[in-house]
Amino acid sequence: MKGKLTLLIWLAILGLFVAGAGAVAYKIHKRKQAAASQAWEAKLVFPIPPEATAEQIEAAAKELDTKLDRYEVLRPVIDDLKLVEFWGVADVNAAMELLKEATGARVEEGKVVFASRDKDKEMAGKIQKKVAESYDRVERLSRYGLPTVPPP
Repeated sequence: MKGKLTLLIWLAILGLFVAGAGAVAYKIHKRKQAAASQAWEAKLVFPIPPEATAEQIEAAAKELDTKLDRYEVLRPVIDDLKLVEFWGVADVNAAMELLKEATGARVEEGKVVFASRDKDKEMAGKIQKKVAESYDRVERLSRYGLPTVPPP
């Protein structure tokens, strides 16, 4: 009888230990998941005429988003910021897809807003700045009828 009682006590202690370790592992997992989902955002507001309707603003945001996702706009950003290494992706194409997901134009409070998101606060700001500069360069070249030359 005494041996069975000792065995039950040890099994109860072992069960409590396993349950406690599982609870701690779950909390760590949730914290990592919350940290991974947290992203910093940098915004740039584009000017819209005050007489623009909601449909015109929405159309302007979609057009801007399409223009921002072009190869000649995003590729220099990937090269300048060395995003392949920073994000640890396989190649430029993977970085291009991540950059397209991390940037975009949307309507916010009746304004067209370009935003870039990243887990790193500084990188979110750098991406926003570089994409805006690259977009401006491409738009100036196309405005004057000059061909845009993709980077090497």
